[in-house]
Amino acid sequence: MAMGCLGPVPSECVPGAVTCLDSSTASVCDSEGRWTLNMCPGGCVESACLTPCQDECPPGTQVCNGNAVQACGNTDGDSCTEWVPPVPCSSGTTCLAGACLASCTSTCTTVGTQMCSGDTILRCGDWNSDSCIEWGSVGNCPPGSCSAGACLTPCQDECPPGTQVCNGNAVQACGNTDGDSCTEWVPPVPCGLGSICFASTSTCAPQLPPDIPSWMRTAHSHWLVPPSGWTSGVVWMEAVHDTRLPGSSSVEVDWVQIYAVTSGGDIPIVTTSSLTGVTWAGTWARSPWFDGNSHVDIPAPPANQQTVLFVTSSEPDRVWHWGGDRFASVPAGTTAFVAKARLRITGPAAVHIGLDFWRSSTAPWAGLNVNNTEAGIGDWHFNTGDWMTIEVRLSPPLIP
Repeated sequence: MAMGCLGPVPSECVPGAVTCLDSSTASVCDSEGRWTLNMCPGGCVESACLTPCQDECPPGTQVCNGNAVQACGNTDGDSCTEWVPPVPCSSGTTCLAGACLASCTSTCTTVGTQMCSGDTILRCGDWNSDSCIEWGSVGNCPPGSCSAGACLTPCQDECPPGTQVCNGNAVQACGNTDGDSCTEWVPPVPCGLGSICFASTSTCAPQLPPDIPSWMRTAHSHWLVPPSGWTSGVVWMEAVHDTRLPGSSSVEVDWVQIYAVTSGGDIPIVTTSSLTGVTWAGTWARSPWFDGNSHVDIPAPPANQQTVLFVTSSEPDRVWHWGGDRFASVPAGTTAFVAKARLRITGPAAVHIGLDFWRSSTAPWAGLNVNNTEAGIGDWHFNTGDWMTIEVRLSPPLIP
């Protein structure tokens, strides 16, 4: 059989034609007019194999673009979302959170802030459909208990407002510092050095009674040893009742003694038959202090008595004054003197100890600074509830 040439193969399709088989595959007509199977990464839609794309935004989302609303949709024919052209808000409205809302003015500044309106609690937030924030009611408190946007826990006054009391040696006032509607005692304020809180006035005042002369109020020394030619000295004590305070007062003395200060230590230089060392006592005028040197003697305690008691509150308008025997001479090597006493103070009494120098152990009283002169005085002491030892030690600086 004779062989002949075959003619061209007829085309099956128009090159470039697309037929979707499903959403991701298609038959595509190639350049030779034959159908071939193709994958469509961007999807097959309406006889078109789409180019792959990425969503620009979540579908259905709306945002503000200036004073216009811009929505997320699909308008370009691919399979992905994109922002569609913004739509301006109309006059009298403002874009807020992707919506055109009526224009307004906020009446509060911070969402969540709370305040009281009478007994009602108001909270700052968006309580309507406009674009502003405003106060809205979120509850009511019992009458009189709304404070700083919250209902206070019921309370009771601890004290009358404005009241002051003594708390130890401090003044404690009644006020309101904890934010509720009731009063309470505020922290006490201590009285200063040398002051005491008086219950009668609930105020701080000097602990030393005010009628004691200024030159007697603090410890000081005039001399270390007797003036030239003088040979004697004596220890004395003074006490007063503080009339500003309630109750009785007394001073119980165990002993008093005077010592010469030497390089070998403090040497006792007065020896008496009295166990207490107190050999004389009396009361003197208090106002003015020792006026005219008038006094009333108090019998000295018996020599064998263990202690001597002075009930200072029994004569509150007098200065109680007592002491011991004078020493007869100044021991060699003496550089100063010190006087000491052991005593117990009860109630509102003030007590101190002092030293006087005398021309001799027998020189009579002849007026101030004639036959005797003040050598020095010690600090004042007050009720401690127990026995104590006090002293005056002559030492510089000396005052005239």
